[in-house]
Amino acid sequence: MTFNSTQELYIIPTNDTLSQVGFTDGTNLPTGAVTTGFAFMGTTVAYVESDSNWEIQFWANGTDYYGFFALYWNGGATTVPDGFFPITLKTTAPTSV
Repeated sequence: MTFNSTQELYIIPTNDTLSQVGFTDGTNLPTGAVTTGFAFMGTTVAYVESDSNWEIQFWANGTDYYGFFALYWNGGATTVPDGFFPITLKTTAPTSV
């Protein structure tokens, strides 16, 4: 996959939602999406809602392609559909698969 412009990660941190994470060149962001506020807690990616509220709420769900997963942000959804599972988004590769 290649991009013709610089891409930024976005999440939609709206309360009580589970929404797919995406990439944008800064235009046409979904309503409520943010591209700022990300920080690292060690090698783990977190969203800093405020100085006292760091959130690590990345989830994944299988796709129609074996071994590929869609990435989601859980903004506090109380019900998560079957097949979704929490993940840790990191800057380092796993030591083994």
